[in-house]
Amino acid sequence: MQSIFSGVDTSNFSGVEKFISNLTNLAFFAVGIVSVVFVIVGGLKLITSAGNPEGLKKAKTTITYAIAGLVLAISASAIGNFIIGSVK
Repeated sequence: MQSIFSGVDTSNFSGVEKFISNLTNLAFFAVGIVSVVFVIVGGLKLITSAGNPEGLKKAKTTITYAIAGLVLAISASAIGNFIIGSVK
């Protein structure tokens, strides 16, 4: 994995833009990993709830929030790329 400072020259705007790009890529990578972990945790809760309605509800909520967070992050990326593309 590369450093967030690779290719960064802060003497001009393109270096700062590269730094921000690297930082957002790292953030989206982390969001992806956290989302997958929480989907797995929700799945394990679902399996171990043994038909308990409260356990089922908590498991479904965990999975729903993990997927919603991932969708929100992807949407934020798409909106950011659209704004940056329209500014250039």
